Amino acid sequence: MDRPVLRVVDLIVPGRGFVAVLVGVCALGALAARGDVVHLRSGGSLEGRIEAEDEQRVTLRTRVGIIKITRQDIERIERGPSIFDEYERRRAQVRDKPQDLYELALWCKANGFAAEAREHLRRAIALDPDFEPARTALGYVRVGRYWVRADRRTRPSRSTTARRGTTAAQNHSSLDVVNLRARLTQQIRAIRTTMLDTTSPRLIRQGREKIRRIDNPAAILPLASVLSKGSVAARLALVEALSRFKEDEATLNLAVLALSDDDPDVRHKALVELKRRGDPRVGEQFRRALRSNNDVLIRRAAYALGKLRYAPAIPDLIRLLKARGRGFVEIPVNLYWNSFTQTFSGISQVLVARGTVVVVPTIGVATSGTVLQAQPVYQQRDLTVYRTEVLEALKQITGQNFGFDVRAWQQWYEEHQP
Repeated sequence: MDRPVLRVVDLIVPGRGFVAVLVGVCALGALAARGDVVHLRSGGSLEGRIEAEDEQRVTLRTRVGIIKITRQDIERIERGPSIFDEYERRRAQVRDKPQDLYELALWCKANGFAAEAREHLRRAIALDPDFEPARTALGYVRVGRYWVRADRRTRPSRSTTARRGTTAAQNHSSLDVVNLRARLTQQIRAIRTTMLDTTSPRLIRQGREKIRRIDNPAAILPLASVLSKGSVAARLALVEALSRFKEDEATLNLAVLALSDDDPDVRHKALVELKRRGDPRVGEQFRRALRSNNDVLIRRAAYALGKLRYAPAIPDLIRLLKARGRGFVEIPVNLYWNSFTQTFSGISQVLVARGTVVVVPTIGVATSGTVLQAQPVYQQRDLTVYRTEVLEALKQITGQNFGFDVRAWQQWYEEHQP
């Protein structure tokens, strides 16, 4: 029969300072290895994994966190493999796929690793936003095409729940979210068209203030859908609005703005907020953008990765420093039309109100003479493209500068990679 595992519940013993009080819980089977067991002079013991120790204290990692125990409180220590070692073994072996991460999260929940379970579930939906098991485990419900956190839905009154039952109340709440978003969409569109899309600084300030007052997370989708189609002022207001929400939906839309918006100020302000959030999923999505065949997207992603100091992207950035290909080169050429103004150079006298003036001939047909004098032609040539945005990103992340010398960058990375 498996012996009960002791779990830390409180950490205060009168007269002994920060130690522990333990209670027995049900046996967890073979996977609940005892690990390192610290036996206390006051009675009882702590189980976990010793992370550090010196002459004064022992640092023990337990399921409830890190505990530091003074040597004078310790009677003896038994050492052995722990549940933490088992977790790290499983984590090292799991594939970066939604189903595998979900199964690891279930194991974590069953063995007291709540924070790690949430981390793996979030990674699963980052890989597949519609992966239902992970969404459900994280407390999401589907409302139409969207996933909504169940704890943020509008809840019905107790009397309504009592009359209609739990299922009816949930359906009512989901419908409330849809209706609320529809009303918010109308409100935000009115603010955009009457204030933010104008050229009046006063109206734009008023519009931004009205957008700031919208603090319901249900507004994230309407804000992004409506304001992203507006003027630069509207899109800047959108970045400000999204910055006030901590939800994934806000982070998602900020990341899209940082890559897709045509205005550099909008992209920059979105990046400032993303850097403040420090969400590693953003850097990974920008890194994936480097693998596209769209040069504009590659350059913007490189710029963003540099601002975020996202070190995992270094090898991809090195690869993209230079690119070879064929393209059209603009070559200014003086054309046949130049000789026209030289040939027809006779001056004219034009009668005006106060007499006559001399007029020099110039071309006025179709376009201005200056364009005709240096009209460009295009020729296809072999090209080497030097991406300065990629170089700047490497400099920001590494603190080094090897210019566009790909071999020098590769050598440095081999010597300094983690």
